[in-house]
Amino acid sequence: MLKRSAKLVALYLAGIVLVGGWSLHHVLGGSATSENLAQVIVFPLAWIFGFWPTVGPLFVAYKIWRLQHVLQELADRKAAGVTTETQEQELEDTFTLMVVEENPIPERFARKLVRRALAAAKRQAEADPLQPGSPLQAGPGAEER
Repeated sequence: MLKRSAKLVALYLAGIVLVGGWSLHHVLGGSATSENLAQVIVFPLAWIFGFWPTVGPLFVAYKIWRLQHVLQELADRKAAGVTTETQEQELEDTFTLMVVEENPIPERFARKLVRRALAAAKRQAEADPLQPGSPLQAGPGAEER
């Protein structure tokens, strides 16, 4: 399966071929009138020079959101005490691999990023044991305690 960035490049190139072909057909075929000639010329230029300034920031924002979501999920699992030591290492490896696949960063940097997120979550859980996701949080059956 193609990565998201490759899909965006394919969409961009397909748009250039389609929009450019449409424009050339109208300009060179003589079907473009003088009233819509500017529209036929400007539309491909808007696609070529307007695609990445529009889609690029949205794509980067999505990648950042996805990275934060993955790190938060890992931190919540670790802070909740759901995992054993072996599972923690496997979970850390899995999330590191996910971060590396989503972002073009070295694995060493991704592992460091995941470990820092886990350490921050652990410190936060120790500081406030009643936060959501904490093992001490009141849940079902809390009235029986």
